[in-house]
Amino acid sequence: MANVWLPGWVASSWSAIYVVVLLLHAGHLLAMRGRARIWHGSHVVMALGMLDMSWPGRHMLVRPGAGAVVFGLAAAVALAAAVADRNRRGSGGVVWFIAGLDLAVMAYMYALPASAAVTVVCAAWLVAEATGWAAGRLDGTSSRACEPDPGRRPAASAGATTATMAHRRTDALLLRVSMAAMCLGMAYMLLAMQFGMAAMSGMRMRGA
Repeated sequence: MANVWLPGWVASSWSAIYVVVLLLHAGHLLAMRGRARIWHGSHVVMALGMLDMSWPGRHMLVRPGAGAVVFGLAAAVALAAAVADRNRRGSGGVVWFIAGLDLAVMAYMYALPASAAVTVVCAAWLVAEATGWAAGRLDGTSSRACEPDPGRRPAASAGATTATMAHRRTDALLLRVSMAAMCLGMAYMLLAMQFGMAAMSGMRMRGA
């Protein structure tokens, strides 16, 4: 898409970041089961959507209306899961609520942002979320997405090794960085779609 906020090198840089995020979540999607697989799957789909928007030198493959419907439905499912999770466990649901909001923002982007105020609010939310991930404040929410239902948790293994714990810490760090990067990329794309394309239209009108 022609956009003064997305010259080739910027679009290529964000696309490379989304590819890394996609591969990381796809790896978790294949390795995990149950609730964790669904959560990582939602982020695989979001990374694909961001690649569709940012890939340089071509038009988007997914039509805006279709993308808005798909992500809107996914957001509704995630928000319903947040309510169900909270009712079943008596707590939690935050991770699904956050995922639902992010999916709703994706739907808004595919619908092509029309309100500058809504765009700025959404971008501010994404920056705040990115800060939460970068600071480690949201680590617990992602781990709760992977917990089994109460009463079905397996007994803790007494054989957890130092290497295993180090691997888990590294995995958590990579997840934290990927989520922060995804949120910042979404915020930038929102602002680019709202203000970059408007600036491009203004330049064309002045040149006419």
